[in-house]
Amino acid sequence: METNSNLVPPGAARGKCPGFTLIEIILVLAIVALLLSVGIANFGNIFSGGQATKARADLASLNSVLKSYLSDCGRYPTTAQGLGALQERPDIAPRPRRWAGPYMDVFPRDPWDKPYRYRYPGTRNPAAPDLFSSGPDGEVGTDDDIWLHEREGDVKPWEER
Repeated sequence: METNSNLVPPGAARGKCPGFTLIEIILVLAIVALLLSVGIANFGNIFSGGQATKARADLASLNSVLKSYLSDCGRYPTTAQGLGALQERPDIAPRPRRWAGPYMDVFPRDPWDKPYRYRYPGTRNPAAPDLFSSGPDGEVGTDDDIWLHEREGDVKPWEER
């Protein structure tokens, strides 16, 4: 009668079942946990880039509406008149004579649920308005602000990651 000694791998002790040790299982779980944590951290950056893209699209849309206002009224609304001049005829001087609004029914809010910022005359280009979002931190004048028109050399946090 033949024995089944061919089923036991060479070097393995007889009577023990082949398998993984507890240390091997813990090591594999630690590696998987590490990879998941790195993946989740980078996944957040994907969403922040999408939010910046949405903000820039909203700013471009607002800019188009402002150009319609400029075409009808002959000038942009002042900082004091603000973006509200696109919904209601401004009561603050200079009052436009040929206001043909409302130009917008509802103003979009930035992806961080803050209002978009408007200044005219602009500080970046006095002939055009400054139109921007205060970014994820909600503070004006920080590196994460998102502008309609970037200046050369401006920090773009959504592109640095």
